[in-house]
Amino acid sequence: MATFDARAFGLPECAPCPFCGQRETELHSPFGPQLSVATYWCHVCHTAFDWLKWSSRDPAARPAQADTEAAGPRNPDRPDGASG
Repeated sequence: MATFDARAFGLPECAPCPFCGQRETELHSPFGPQLSVATYWCHVCHTAFDWLKWSSRDPAARPAQADTEAAGPRNPDRPDGASG
């Protein structure tokens, strides 16, 4: 199996596994089933998963899904975007 230098493709060395949450992962392929994803392999749960390339360069820096939902809907008519 070929090994890829993730940094050469602008990708993180390891991305958190969406199944088990561990970071013991490696880039399996810089191009997944779509050009917008890269495929990683988790060494803990032995699962391949896709990582969206337009995500933050540091997967740990991305906000959690619950954090973005807790903010509530945004109002495009207000300059500050607040609802209400």
